[in-house]
Amino acid sequence: MHGHHVGVLVRVGCESEDHASVRPLRRGPGGTDGPGGSAPGTLPGLFDEAAGQVETTLVDRESTSDATSGLTGNRVNARTYAYDLSGNITTTADTYAAVVDRQCFTYDGIGQLTEAWTTQRTGCTVPVATDGTVNVTADNAGYWQSYTYDELGNRKTLNTHNAKVSFLLDGTVNTAADSTTSYVYGTPDAPTSPV
Repeated sequence: MHGHHVGVLVRVGCESEDHASVRPLRRGPGGTDGPGGSAPGTLPGLFDEAAGQVETTLVDRESTSDATSGLTGNRVNARTYAYDLSGNITTTADTYAAVVDRQCFTYDGIGQLTEAWTTQRTGCTVPVATDGTVNVTADNAGYWQSYTYDELGNRKTLNTHNAKVSFLLDGTVNTAADSTTSYVYGTPDAPTSPV
């Protein structure tokens, strides 16, 4: 795994040239770092030092005696991350007991989140393509949300779409079950509140 280091993100900040720091969790046999060298119950991960991004996190449990969880081994969860060229997270994929729970994220030109949704597909492009291809799933408490912002960058609306996407006769997405939360901002002494 050239260019990767097994460890956890210790801090992110700007201290001269050191933008991120990774600490190995435990040395494996022969002094090498690796998943085999990580103790159960810890959170090892693969970290891209060049980009400063976590690529994979793993959660392992120490005991396998709890049969109610549906797990047979030590691995509880494996999460992978994908990023756009600006460093925004575009995909997270959690694997738990052979079930993959994938979330997708898109952003506007200044890095504000514009869409968030769950999908069973491996690629995250748009929730619903212009050709009618649906990339949203309601399985496993799936969701689809859209966000808009005012000219200052404050959140203006949150639109929670029906994750069980259906279409009207004219081919447009049925929005009857969608709900919208609008946000208003006052003076510094008046807190932000949804409408």
